[in-house]
Amino acid sequence: MKKNIHCNKQDHDQWSRRSFLQTLGLAGAGSMALGGGFLGFANNSKLSNALNTVDNDRVLVIVRLFGGNDGLNTIVPVNQYGLYANARPTLKIPQNKLWTLDDGYGMPDYMSSLQHLWGDGRMKVVNSVGYPNLSHSHFKGSDIWATADMGATQNTGIFGSYFESIHPDFLINPPATPTAIEIGGRKNLTFYGEDSKYSFHASSPAKLEHIAKSGVQYDMQDLPGCTYGDRLSYVRGLANSTYKYSGVVSEAYNASSDNTTGEGYATNDIGKSLGIAARLIKGSLGTKVYMITANGYDTHTNQAGGHQELMTNLAQSIGHFYKDLDRQGLGNKVLTMCVSEFGRRLNENGAQGTDHGSAGPVMIFGGGLTENGVVGEHSSLNAEDMYDNQKHLAWKTDFRSVYESVLRDWMQIDALTINNVILNGDFPDLDLGLGANTSNIQPAAKEIQAVTSVNPHLVFEGDQTYIKYQNIATQKVTVLLYDFLGREIATLYNGFTMEGAQSVRIDFNSIPYSFQPNQYYIYRIVSNRYNVSKKFLYK
Repeated sequence: MKKNIHCNKQDHDQWSRRSFLQTLGLAGAGSMALGGGFLGFANNSKLSNALNTVDNDRVLVIVRLFGGNDGLNTIVPVNQYGLYANARPTLKIPQNKLWTLDDGYGMPDYMSSLQHLWGDGRMKVVNSVGYPNLSHSHFKGSDIWATADMGATQNTGIFGSYFESIHPDFLINPPATPTAIEIGGRKNLTFYGEDSKYSFHASSPAKLEHIAKSGVQYDMQDLPGCTYGDRLSYVRGLANSTYKYSGVVSEAYNASSDNTTGEGYATNDIGKSLGIAARLIKGSLGTKVYMITANGYDTHTNQAGGHQELMTNLAQSIGHFYKDLDRQGLGNKVLTMCVSEFGRRLNENGAQGTDHGSAGPVMIFGGGLTENGVVGEHSSLNAEDMYDNQKHLAWKTDFRSVYESVLRDWMQIDALTINNVILNGDFPDLDLGLGANTSNIQPAAKEIQAVTSVNPHLVFEGDQTYIKYQNIATQKVTVLLYDFLGREIATLYNGFTMEGAQSVRIDFNSIPYSFQPNQYYIYRIVSNRYNVSKKFLYK
């Protein structure tokens, strides 16, 4: 029973949930600032939905090198070394400081922690990855990589679109484990769907480690009555909704342990992030996609020492990541892909750094690879082959081809879903040697088409609000209304419904519930052929 404390009429009259959340900085965010860090529950995407319908235990880890990694000092084109060295009098890696990938390419010896992966046939490099009319903006470039939209105008990401297609009822019935986990960074569209973000997001490895160890949840029992209790109930409920996966994350984390044998992970954020990801994978969390964002790659000044430290830590941590996983026989189940929003220019600048460039390499690691190798043509370093006043390397491999190959051959998503839902196009095939048995891939296109063809949306006619949708067969349909925390408010319709266009009115005045202005609510359409939920803003 609620205790009647902190009650007075003036407080009641002046307070609203919206203003209270604005005061806390929580309104509309679906996230919380806690302990100096940002933590958010990300919405579903088409990709995360599709991944969770695929019956395999494979995991994809995307390491995002934010800032524009210098690919020429990561994978050095030994077959064009003279042009490379002349353009970089102070930044070039000396040839006697390189270890050999093949006759044409080498890596700095401070990245030698990756040699065992290359020697074991568990590392590949895709040369000169980019896209037409490449953007040199960090944020637009990141959005293009996240959405596969060359104009960076859409708000749904590659994985978000996929997760949304396989979890159309995500807002009410989310899967048992997170579709994706993000560590580090702020807004990234990769996991954004139309109505949700489909990842569990921690702004730092320390924040995720805290949640994983403790399993953050707030008590909803024995709350005080009146205004204070309403406030506390709502904010705790919002926090629990935000942290809805904290329990299963904590359980997986605590079921495993750190592995510090031998060289160990680097002590910076990239090392800590990969160490946490390894614990969650070893603890059988079941999440299929991890994204780790590492900052510091915008090396306009004094690049040499800083970039060497970044790449040393990256190589050490990825090398140990696979040693850690291999001890439990999981190295062959995890594919890691290192990407960056663009590369850097060939010529060093006057501040002993490099400026925003274009194409760059993508590094891929994991036991799923059948052999090592360098894939694709490298950009020419001859000035006449560059563009934009001979400043930028010409890209050779579209990044969407990399995604298509990884999604099809590693994650085993059917081609129709990849082309029609995720990438919105068909791109040249890359033979990455991922060894997938494509005969086992079950097409999901019909199921996805059934869900998307329902096309639920709100229509406002005068002062009336209607839910419009397309019923795909004559059947019983129920339309329900929920608050933001997923609590049922009302049944709007329940009955036999004919095939074709349908309309259900939301009569807010007749529903015994106090709707709050500028608050999100959820409507849900349920049948024996589909369940779809969508959110809307009440004004």
